Parts: sequence; C-alpha cells; structure tokens
Amino acid sequence: MYEPAERVQGNDEFRIAAENLLNIISGQLKTLKTKKAEWC
Repeated sequence: MYEPAERVQGNDEFRIAAENLLNIISGQLKTLKTKKAEWC
C-alpha cells in the first residue's frame, strides 16, 4: 500500500474493494451501536 499507485497493477481495484469493505464494516458497527442502545 506504500508503493506509488501507478507502479502496482490492480492497485485501483484493491483500493476500491478496501474502501467498500470499510464502508460495510462501518455501517454494521453503527447498526450494532443503535441496536445496543435500544436494548438498554
């Protein structure tokens, strides 16, 4: 991840996949936080 993007083939796809994964995890954590607040 520290190499220049233009040097690594497929780096764009990896970055997009990583961002999508982080968005999914973030959404799940927000959902868990909301549901936990409802249980208390």
